[in-house]
Amino acid sequence: MCIRDRVGAYTALFSNGQFQGLNLISDSYNGFEDIVISEEIAMEIKDMLSEAVNTGTGRNALVKNTKIIGKTGTTNDSVSTWFSGFHKDLVTTVWVGTDDFTSLGNKEFGSTIALPIWLNYMDFRDRELYLKDVEEFKPNYLFHLGAFTNLEFCEKNKNKTYITNTLSVENAVFVANKLDIPLLYISTAGIFDGKQDKYDDWSDPNPLGVYARTKYMAEKFVQRILPFDRFRWDWWNSR
Repeated sequence: MCIRDRVGAYTALFSNGQFQGLNLISDSYNGFEDIVISEEIAMEIKDMLSEAVNTGTGRNALVKNTKIIGKTGTTNDSVSTWFSGFHKDLVTTVWVGTDDFTSLGNKEFGSTIALPIWLNYMDFRDRELYLKDVEEFKPNYLFHLGAFTNLEFCEKNKNKTYITNTLSVENAVFVANKLDIPLLYISTAGIFDGKQDKYDDWSDPNPLGVYARTKYMAEKFVQRILPFDRFRWDWWNSR
């Protein structure tokens, strides 16, 4: 079964038996909205897949206040791994493997490599989903704490880091403004170059790496749009 067929099958569960059209990142396929299984069967399968998330190999997909339904998968020798799943707004499958069908390693499974990518995609980088989730939860404050912090990863994945560390913060500012709630955004002392013994709020930032630059761009955006109190976390020197 190819990825297109797999995620197509999950759209039927998502819609209680009705097959939906698919949108691929690099291609587009518009299927017919056909009834492929009964609503009763779809509901039974969703109940079983819920158990996979609640207690099984997909339990790392548990997200507070969001019901996620799905299942991990791993072939023999970890040649292919995947996680197929959905929440109330979106159906997605992530497959991880190699072009030459070699093993990913004896410690890689759908739960360790495909699921984290799936969770990363289904997150606050989508402005409309972000807004919808916060609107439904109705918080008094919005704490935006997510970011890529592994320095080596950030250097090798500049675009992903920019989207996650900078653009998602712009989404958080949009959501906070729209709902008129305070926003807590955690910046970093890493925006300084380390050439001084001490830094304070009046020191001039000089971010050197991708991580530091993306965090500093997000900080400047927050300062430009919202009233703010600055908070930078120095995790290198924390105890």
